[in-house]
Amino acid sequence: MNKYNIWQCKQTPSEKVDEYDIIDIIRNNKIITCPNGHNIKCVKNLLKGISNDKELTQDLKFLNDIKLNDYCIIPYKKSHHILIVKITSKAYVRNITNLIQICDNVDKVLNICSINKINDYIYHDCNIEIVRSYIRDIEIIADISCEYKYRKFGQTSFNKIIDKNIIDWVTNIITETIKININKKKELKKIIPKTIVEKFLDQHNKEVPSERKRILMKLKNPELYEICHTKGIICPKKTKKNDMIGLLLQYELENKEEEILTQLPKKKNSMKNTNEE
Repeated sequence: MNKYNIWQCKQTPSEKVDEYDIIDIIRNNKIITCPNGHNIKCVKNLLKGISNDKELTQDLKFLNDIKLNDYCIIPYKKSHHILIVKITSKAYVRNITNLIQICDNVDKVLNICSINKINDYIYHDCNIEIVRSYIRDIEIIADISCEYKYRKFGQTSFNKIIDKNIIDWVTNIITETIKININKKKELKKIIPKTIVEKFLDQHNKEVPSERKRILMKLKNPELYEICHTKGIICPKKTKKNDMIGLLLQYELENKEEEILTQLPKKKNSMKNTNEE
């Protein structure tokens, strides 16, 4: 039995919404928006526990019923594609600054579209405001063409998937995607180079006296940086400790020095005393 639920969550709250604008927002911002609530008034209602859709209360279900690590199917309205996404956060309020909502004088939603299209409405007798909505963060699992038998999802904006065939189909996609991602991570581990110190110790492990490593490990980052600077070894101030030690040991080996420079930078107090003298 699955430890997660699968939901359908349409992202086109109005007939005239530009679907591709919404899909771009989902992909770029990795978020999905609450159904029935894309302005300040709707958000205030939800904060009071009042649904903006009194019959189906889909917006309250979006807030309360979806759990972390559940999955959502987002069907495209004008094509046979769907997004399958994983929920990675609780619901929270956010301004979606690249989306605008256009309403008439009685607050009826005429359109929700990209802010780039504001000029199409700016001279009309309508109210324009940035979309403010409850949202959830997501991880996109798949963006795929929907198989013919699964193209007819429910008509409501938000509902829990209970059809066993659809659940099995989505579960298979999720399982395959997880396997692919695990394999990708394994491949990346092979490709990502080791740190300077790991490389150096792999090659010259026997040649580096452990005593010198032990001494260097006791030093703090600013002290190691000072030593590197004294020897003319170029490294940014934010260089990791292990990498600085690797650079120092490598420098020692290449220059055949008999001992590593471990003299610490002078402390402020000692400098003060010298000045006083």
